[in-house]
Amino acid sequence: MLFKVISLFLFFGFASIILAYSGGPPDGYAFQTMNCTSCHNSFPLNSGNGSLQLIGQPISTGYYTPNTQYQLSVVLEDPGQTRWGFELTSFSQANTSVQMGSFGTIQGVQTVQISDNPSTMWDYVKQTSQGAYTGQPNGPVSWPFMWTAPAEGSGTVVFSFAGNAANNNRGTSGDYIYYSSVTIQELVNSIKLEPVIVHSYDLFSAYPNPFNPTTTFRVKAPKAGFAELVVYNMNGQPLQTVYRGFLSTQPNEIRFNASDLSSGTYIARLQGEGFAQTLKLTLTK
Repeated sequence: MLFKVISLFLFFGFASIILAYSGGPPDGYAFQTMNCTSCHNSFPLNSGNGSLQLIGQPISTGYYTPNTQYQLSVVLEDPGQTRWGFELTSFSQANTSVQMGSFGTIQGVQTVQISDNPSTMWDYVKQTSQGAYTGQPNGPVSWPFMWTAPAEGSGTVVFSFAGNAANNNRGTSGDYIYYSSVTIQELVNSIKLEPVIVHSYDLFSAYPNPFNPTTTFRVKAPKAGFAELVVYNMNGQPLQTVYRGFLSTQPNEIRFNASDLSSGTYIARLQGEGFAQTLKLTLTK
């Protein structure tokens, strides 16, 4: 009888651990030196054939505007795996004990949760039980969430995140753990613009880039209305207003001639009613 009681206890205890972890790992497992390989240790870190990415603005440009809200997504894929999980946090590059920005969920999205801890502790983004995408083979699977950038003067932000591509055997064997990090810089202080929602999809691109001395911006505004496209130097000084006027929701092409500028890196910023996006340009002469 005692053996049966112990067996039942161990079974339900183990099952509760599995179910809890399917709804997100414990806080603190989003780092290169501290991640899910402590339990899912069949393979070394980043040794599978899959990939782990963080996408959306401002990741594609490498810059953020202070106090601006962005939609980001963690994306994980691995051939042959059928259960998924992740954890992400952010911190200051200059002081790794300081969390940078704040996280939020998106209305209607039930695959992501935030561990909203006291101010003395970090918050983490992770999957819910529904967000484990149990039985979905190969991927990619994605987890969208909101990130509000820190205040002006906060400096460079590091996103640190880990993903678990599991085989759904209700254990910890046979799973591949991935880790990655992304660093983004604060957009120079002298670019003063009102905070806006920055969409996760690309509003505009430039081709060619790098270029000499002309490139063409391909713009698709999410809503018709007035918009402005300005090129800045890396000190935040506006150099040229490339376009100011009405933009339709149809694809638009805007030509930029940088013959008066020297070789280097520049920032183009497109802003309209309720949307904005920055793009890094490289001029080579």
